[in-house]
Amino acid sequence: MVKRLFADLILSFQDRDASREIIERLSHDSYQKAFMVIEIELGCIYDLLCTKAKAIYSRLGIAARIIGIFVILIVFVVFHTLGERHHQSKIDFIITLVLLGIALVLELWAFRELLISDQTAHWLIKHNKTTFLKVVRALQPRCYEKRRWSNSICQFSLLNFSLGKKPLPYYGIMKMLCIDELLQIQPYDIPESHVDDIRILIFKEIREAIKWAEINSKGTNLKQIWEAIEGAEINIKGTNLKEIWEAIEGAEINSKGTNLKVLYGRRGGRTLERYNRGDLDWSVKLDFDLSILIWHLATEICYFQDFIQLNENDAPANKESGEREPKDERSGKGLMRQRCNYLSQYMLYLLVRRPKMLPIGMGNIKFRDIYAEIGEYIEKQTGKKVRDIDKMTASDKLRKVGSEIMLTVGGRDKSNFVMFKACKLASELGEGEEKWEIIKKFWLEMLGHAASQCRGSHHAQQLRRGGELLTHVWLLMAHFGLTDHFQIPSSHAIAEAIIR
Repeated sequence: MVKRLFADLILSFQDRDASREIIERLSHDSYQKAFMVIEIELGCIYDLLCTKAKAIYSRLGIAARIIGIFVILIVFVVFHTLGERHHQSKIDFIITLVLLGIALVLELWAFRELLISDQTAHWLIKHNKTTFLKVVRALQPRCYEKRRWSNSICQFSLLNFSLGKKPLPYYGIMKMLCIDELLQIQPYDIPESHVDDIRILIFKEIREAIKWAEINSKGTNLKQIWEAIEGAEINIKGTNLKEIWEAIEGAEINSKGTNLKVLYGRRGGRTLERYNRGDLDWSVKLDFDLSILIWHLATEICYFQDFIQLNENDAPANKESGEREPKDERSGKGLMRQRCNYLSQYMLYLLVRRPKMLPIGMGNIKFRDIYAEIGEYIEKQTGKKVRDIDKMTASDKLRKVGSEIMLTVGGRDKSNFVMFKACKLASELGEGEEKWEIIKKFWLEMLGHAASQCRGSHHAQQLRRGGELLTHVWLLMAHFGLTDHFQIPSSHAIAEAIIR
C-alpha cells in the first residue's frame, strides 16, 4: 500500500480499513509503535528508491554476497599459506594481508547488517521463520539502538533573522553569484528530546479529528453506503434505475472528501469555527504563504509576550500517555507554548526551503525582504542596532504596531502587510490560555493540510535528506484513511452491478 501511495496511485477502501485497524491496534498501547511502523515503511521506500536493495535482497544477491565472503576468505588463507614460500617484499606481503583482512571484515559486517535489516525481518515474519528471526536479533547488541530517521525538525524564526543576522563579508560578490540568500538563511534543528513531544501532539490531533468527523459528518462510513446499496438491491423490484443512481451518487458525494476536506481542507478554518473565532477568518482566507507568515510572526510575538524562563521548563514527558508531568502548572504551560512555536517555525522552514512540498510557493514574497523590513522597523522604534536588541523587546515593539504606524511605512508593500497583519492577529488573539489552544490547533491543522496536499513523489525526494516530519504526518494520515488516494467505485458501475 505504501508503495502505491508514493506512486500516487488509487487505493480501495478495503486497503484503508485494513491499514486503520493495524495502526489503531498498535497505537492502543503506545503512539510510538505507530510511528515506528511508519519509520520502517519509509526506510523500505528509501531502500527501494535510493539503494541497490532490490538486487541485494534477492536470492541471487544473497548468494553473491556469501560467495564473495568465501572467495576473499580463500584468497586470504591461500596467500597467507603460500605467500611466505616466495621471495616477496615483507612490507608488500603484510600490506596485502591487511587489505584482504579489512575486505573480509567489511563483507562480514555488511552481511550482518543485511541480516538485522527491516527487509530481512519482514521476509522472515512473512514466511513464519520466527525462530530464525530470534537468532538474527541476537546478533544485535542490546545497547545498539537502530536509527531509522534523522529525528530532524528544522526551524526558521522570523525574529531570529530580523535581529540576529550580521552582514556577510564580500556581500556584493555573493549577491552577483546569487548565493547570498543561501548563505544567509540557514535552518537550525530542535533538540531530539523535544521531537517526541511534537509527535505526541500530531498523533493526538489526528485521532481527535477522526472522532470529530465521525460525530459531525453524514454518510462518511462506507459500511452505511453499502447498506443503502443492499437495501436498494432488496427493493429493486419496481425501482427506477435513475432513482438508484441518484441515491448512490448522493452517498458517493457525501462520502468523498468529508474526512479530508472538512478536517484539513480549510487551512485553520475548522479550528477557528471550533473556538467561535469567526473574527479571525480573514487570516485563513489569504494566500497559503501569507497565512503561514502572518500566523508565524503572531505566534512568535505571543510566545515572547508570555515567555517563561527555561529553568522553569524542566518537566519530563510520560512515554506511554505523552502527558507532561510538570513541577508546577506554569512550567507545563511554558512547554506547550514552546511546542507551538516549534510547529510555527517548522512551517516557515517548509515555506522557505521546501516550497514544493506545500500547496503554493513563496510567490512574489522574498523572505529576506520581510525580515529585513521588520529589522528596520524595530531599529527605528528602539533607536538601537538590531544585533543589540533582544527578542522580548522586539516582540513588545511589534505588539504595539497600529494602523497609524502602518501608514507611515507604506501599507501597499507585501513585507509591511505581513508585519501589520501579524501584529493585528497577535492583538486579536487576546489573552489567556485559550489563545494558545487556538494557536496549537491551528498549526496542527495547517500541518495536516500541507501533508495532505503534497504529492507522494515530493515526499520521496526528501527521503535521501533524512526525511521530513511532514512525510511522517502524511503517511500517518494515510494509514487512518485521510488521503485522496482512497476512492469508492464509480456510482454508475455500482448501479449497473446492482441491476444485473
